[in-house]
Parts: sequence; C-alpha cells; structure tokens
Amino acid sequence: MFRKSIAVVFVLFLIANVLAACGGDRGGQKVGIEVVADFQQPVIDGVEVIGYGAAAFRKEDVELRDAFNAELEKLKQSGELLELLEQNGFSETELPDERTMEQLCDGNHQPLGGGDTLQRALETGTITIGYANEKPYAYEENGEMRGEAIDIATTIFHRLGIENVEGQLVAWDTLIPGLQAGRFDVITAGMYITPERCQQVIFAEPEYKIGEALAVAEGNPHQLYSYEDIAANPDVTIAVMQGAIEVEYLLAAGVSQNQIQQVPDQAAALAALESGRVDAITMTTLSMKSILESAGYTGD
Repeated sequence: MFRKSIAVVFVLFLIANVLAACGGDRGGQKVGIEVVADFQQPVIDGVEVIGYGAAAFRKEDVELRDAFNAELEKLKQSGELLELLEQNGFSETELPDERTMEQLCDGNHQPLGGGDTLQRALETGTITIGYANEKPYAYEENGEMRGEAIDIATTIFHRLGIENVEGQLVAWDTLIPGLQAGRFDVITAGMYITPERCQQVIFAEPEYKIGEALAVAEGNPHQLYSYEDIAANPDVTIAVMQGAIEVEYLLAAGVSQNQIQQVPDQAAALAALESGRVDAITMTTLSMKSILESAGYTGD
C-alpha cells in the first residue's frame, strides 16, 4: 500500500509539472497568454517602424536580383501577389506600398555585379534558397515546406524557367552568412530591408509590409504596452528570435541587453513565456498569430 501511495503521488507530481509547463489547460486549449491589444508600434527617430520584407542576394548577383524583381512586379500588377499573400494569412493591408528598396536602404545599397548565379541556375534548372524557419513565412508541415516566402519564390523562379527550387529551413542568424559563403543562392522569409543589412546583401523590392506584436502572461501583470514599458522595468525580460529585427527595435527603445533573451525560433520563445522564464515575447503580427494558433491558444 505504501509503495502504491508513493507511485500515485509521483504520477500526480508529473501531471502537475506538465500542466504548469503548458500554462494550464481548459478543454484541450492552452490558456495563460495574451497578445497585447493596445501595443504601441516601435518608433525610431520619431518615425513609427513598419517592416518591409524581401528576398536578398549576394552583392555580385545583380542580374539574378533584377530578374526576380521583374517577375515580382508582374505579380503585383496582376494581383497574383495578393493572392499568394492571402493564401498564407496576409491581407490587402500587408501589400507593400510605394516605398522602394533604395529608400529603405537609405544610401547603403551597394551592388557589385559580375555574378553568374542566374546563368548557372538557368543552365542547371536548379536554385537553392535559404529560409528562416518562421511561420507564416517559411515552415515545415506534414513533411512539406510551406509559407509566403516559399510560394512567392517558387512562383517567380518557375516563371524564370528554373524548375528545381531547393529550399532549406535554417536558423535566422545563419541566413546572411550562408548566402555569403555560397551555401544558398537566395535568402528570404520574413527578412526586413534595413540599412545595416543593405551593407551586406542586395535586396529585391518589398513583397509585404507588416508591424510588430507583443504577447505576455494573461492579465498583463507588468502592464506592458510598448517596448519602452519593458525598458522602464529592468526586472522584465523578453524572448526574441536570435538575429531578428526586434532585437534592434528593443535596444533602440532603451531595453538593456540583459533583459533580452535570444532564442533559436518562435517555438522556443513561446516555450520561454509559457514556463515563466521570460515575461514577454515579440515578433511580427502574423508570426505571433500563427505561433499561438499552432500552439492551441484562442482569442486575439
């Protein structure tokens, strides 16, 4: 009897820990996390920040980038770009506006030219793309790669006559180094055009524009409505995908490095919030929506 009692207590202990790690459970739906409805978008140098995502290429591959841009423009003019975006949870409000890559690079656009990647891809019929593993931009589901960036890149390269589009899901912070090292011919998936990145790669024109989101424990116990609110409370910590633009936004808002926990991917960020290791997580609005829905959370 004594041994059975110990066994029962041990099982109950395990169940309690599992539920605690998941943030609780009601009817099979996880609870305990909410997206901050009144989140204030980051402001840098007096301007509200909106991210513009695009594919990126090695500086010498101007010919490849220009061919990509030409097909992207056709998708915009025909309305097919909106269709591809909507298939992945985007809406018309996320269509890129009149801002161009040159404007977003702010004088740091530095193409070199002379690359032969386009010619080689046309001859072999194959091109290799590096994608960050970030839903809804690029992710794996049921053994198949899906996402906005994958759909757009595949459509464009097929129309260029490159039928074999080989994709690799990799950690965010390996995208640019992998491109520069020749591991990939192109990189994409949620990568914003920024002046700093324009010094390392050349971008295509924007495929979409999007804002940021913040998620916290249910009830928002620390009353976080902006990145500045995090900066004002040095005891608050936040998880961000390693190398993501949100790190720059947080630092610009005055959040200290020791408040920021960089994690490999969105799932790791969510797990950190669920377990109480951090007080908040941040990512793009669509990424937040996708990761919470995938984890079984309901509500906005």
